[in-house]
Amino acid sequence: NHLNLKILNFGVGRDSHIIISNDMNLSNAIYAVAGPVAFDLVTNISLNKDKSVKNAVFQLKIDLTKLAINYQDAFVKDKNDPFIIAFNGSGNQNSLSFEDFKIQFKNLALSANAKISNLKTLTTKANFDLSSPDLKKLLEVLPKHKNLLQDGGTLKITGNVSGDFIDNKKISAILQSDLKLKNTDFSLKLIEKSIEPLVGSIDLKSDTFNLGA
Repeated sequence: NHLNLKILNFGVGRDSHIIISNDMNLSNAIYAVAGPVAFDLVTNISLNKDKSVKNAVFQLKIDLTKLAINYQDAFVKDKNDPFIIAFNGSGNQNSLSFEDFKIQFKNLALSANAKISNLKTLTTKANFDLSSPDLKKLLEVLPKHKNLLQDGGTLKITGNVSGDFIDNKKISAILQSDLKLKNTDFSLKLIEKSIEPLVGSIDLKSDTFNLGA
């Protein structure tokens, strides 16, 4: 409903600006989504003499702040909860990279970077960081877990992955997770040297561990 599209300075070898906004209203027995969404994309594409893509750079921002979401009352986003997705990227016929990938939802923040240096073998290096300095801010978003979150807490998860994604034997990953909640704290470190066969190690430490409601 109410789709709006604006294209500015469209062309090759220049910053083309595409702005899309739309009012959504979707619902069924499982979920309900209502409100405006906005997409803001800037691209710049250069071509070789044979008209193939020499290089492309892009910046994308998706604003879902005014969107209300309810999924079985287990995940409830108010229409004013900040929710922004943004990233920069570049690519050519051989490689693709995503830089400064960020998701901000209330006080939960995700940042990541990824580079695919060979599109044929999907040779990839990627890292991410997910954190929240106060999980109490998510009380209204996760109403079924109020007893767990009402005293607040902190969350930090970091990880990186590398390898050729067309061959699971050549993929390695490291995941570090630290969570502190009421009557609960644990630190988890997962190192995967191979996805197939699954070869790795797990290190779990906790003084108090209680995930009961």
